Amino acid sequence: MAYVIAEPCIGTKDSACVDACPVDCIHPKKDEPQFEGVDQLFIDPLYQRCGIGSALLVQALKSAPGRTTLHVFEANQNARAFYERHGFCQRDHWMNMEAGAIDLLYVRE
Repeated sequence: MAYVIAEPCIGTKDSACVDACPVDCIHPKKDEPQFEGVDQLFIDPLYQRCGIGSALLVQALKSAPGRTTLHVFEANQNARAFYERHGFCQRDHWMNMEAGAIDLLYVRE
């Protein structure tokens, strides 16, 4: 399941936010049944380039130090440039048959 951040959420906090989120926008909460199913996070294009993604990534990297890996579609040039600005390097690629697109493995040591 993916979750799309579709509104600016800096400075607000409702009951569905994860307490550790630096911009108060991660849903569902850790104690909710859907939490484990969230494997993708997107910033709505209307709110990209506002610092939300960087704040989320910095917080995630702080909470999980060491080697970090992620997957991104080859065609998603904006995401690739974002991750590269944050120290990730492409290490592998393969055809994602389910999505019908080339998937890239990015690694940050």
